[in-house]
Amino acid sequence: MSNNFFPKPQDLNNLTRGAGFYTGKLQQTHAVLDYLSKDALILTTDSVKAVFNAINQMKWKPAREESSNERGTRDGFYTFSSLQEAVDTYSTNPQSIRTFTEEAVKLTAEESIGKEVRFDVNGDYIDIGRFLDGEPECFGVAHQGNPTGLYTTIIMNLSAVAHVSADAMNHRQARILRLVDWMESQGVRCQIRGFISTACSHMDIRVKNFDESVDMNALAVVSHGDFLRRINFVVDENSDTWTWGYGSPRVFSSYMTRHYKADPADGLTVFIGDQSHSDKGDIDKAFDTLRDKITELIESPQNRDFSKVYSVQL
Repeated sequence: MSNNFFPKPQDLNNLTRGAGFYTGKLQQTHAVLDYLSKDALILTTDSVKAVFNAINQMKWKPAREESSNERGTRDGFYTFSSLQEAVDTYSTNPQSIRTFTEEAVKLTAEESIGKEVRFDVNGDYIDIGRFLDGEPECFGVAHQGNPTGLYTTIIMNLSAVAHVSADAMNHRQARILRLVDWMESQGVRCQIRGFISTACSHMDIRVKNFDESVDMNALAVVSHGDFLRRINFVVDENSDTWTWGYGSPRVFSSYMTRHYKADPADGLTVFIGDQSHSDKGDIDKAFDTLRDKITELIESPQNRDFSKVYSVQL
């Protein structure tokens, strides 16, 4: 991924490193994400677990408006009734929030070995019958198997506008889990990074590398609604650039759409934007459209463009 697009350690004052993370304050307004001004709090982690390591090591607590620890669910704004309940669930019982329906669509790739056979002048094996009949195309080629050697980079803006319900955010989470499970289970390796980036603070969370097995619990936690409204809000509340309202969720999506350049080395690049709607039918439609596009790109190599970002906006 493009390292020049996001804040780096050399951009920070008061740089602190810990178990799987680094954090600090921007020395000046960021050159690319210029909504991040001087002293904005930056947190970059190499796992979801490291987010909690950082909060504990830095001793970040609810502050200012303390929306991170508001009691109750505020008529569906939160899933959990407190920050502690969210932390306890994410730490000890993440499987309780990991619910999704497996995708039924099967992926095949023209160049991958599979059960379908075509015949050519060379191939995987010789068909004796065709050879004895004098057919020049007597070699069988097995194809349309599961994709192999294909990679997808998934970049997620985990933010949502305030009127989106926790239930709708968690429906998005289920579709993200379904998308990743669908690709990984059929041989398409993913790297996944989640971002929550507003004028208040910038969180960059590496969820999975290409060579790692997928941890569905970690993915469920980072894409859960209260990870934004409880965990990220704690980070926001400890940033010098905190503002009432906790920043605009759309700004990062806008910069990604206008300025981010896909790296062909990342394979297919998919960007899942912030969430502005609560209608579950619309969420499903957006993810179904994305699934169909990915299917087309994987099954038709001539249509692949690794220099393009394929986006879904909810």
